[in-house]
Amino acid sequence: VVSGGAIPAIVSLISMAWLPESPRFDSRRGRTDRAVRTFQRIYPHATEEYCRLRANELAESLQRTQHRLGGHSLRSRVRLLLTGPNARALAIACGLQALQQLSGFNTLMYYSGSIFQAIGFAKPVAVSLIVSAGNFVATLAALKFIDMIGRRRVLLYSVPVMTGALVFAAICFGFLPVKEDGALSMHIPPGRKVWTYLVIVAILVFVLAYGFGIGNVPWQQGELFAIETRAMGTSIATAVNWSCNLIIGATYLSLVRAATSSGAFG
Repeated sequence: VVSGGAIPAIVSLISMAWLPESPRFDSRRGRTDRAVRTFQRIYPHATEEYCRLRANELAESLQRTQHRLGGHSLRSRVRLLLTGPNARALAIACGLQALQQLSGFNTLMYYSGSIFQAIGFAKPVAVSLIVSAGNFVATLAALKFIDMIGRRRVLLYSVPVMTGALVFAAICFGFLPVKEDGALSMHIPPGRKVWTYLVIVAILVFVLAYGFGIGNVPWQQGELFAIETRAMGTSIATAVNWSCNLIIGATYLSLVRAATSSGAFG
């Protein structure tokens, strides 16, 4: 039986059969006509002459880059990535990707239903959908306004808000009863019910700030790297992202048992 969570992945897998290669990929292999057709799909109102000009310029740029890197071994490319401005770009890209995951956002995505059920909500999935919708809306807003505000400024504004929201959530969890194993107790006294709603507010603020800032900016990491180091640099940074995601996903429940939800969010 296929679970509901697998359906989007299956749809994505099937639809990839109609997904064209990037113009850069086709141009690198001399398939200029396919690159032109892809540019026409990207720019539906552009003329064929414009798209062909873009494809030819891309092909010439790739030839120049290949000429510069033609004699470089893998070791020399790694050395190039780890020196000077390229090393700083790699540190920034990996640092942002690590921050994105170590902030704990995916913990909320993985365990939000369990969290909301533990604090007494009769329909935890519905509450989780509200939180997910907040992330969706914030992501759409970021796509529209991030270039107007600036990537650095977006991070400087949003990360402190995320931090404050997590601290507030930790405080709210501290007023909720816990069982001997550290898990939240579903039997919440009427006088403490208000803290369950404040937890929702804190999490929603955290998710909105995340979606607008650190949830988006690290994935624009390709802009940090020179063309010579872009493929390797983005691959390493992406590996850092999912490695940190694995750490967070694998340790959250143990952390809750050891330090309670208040301590985990803290």
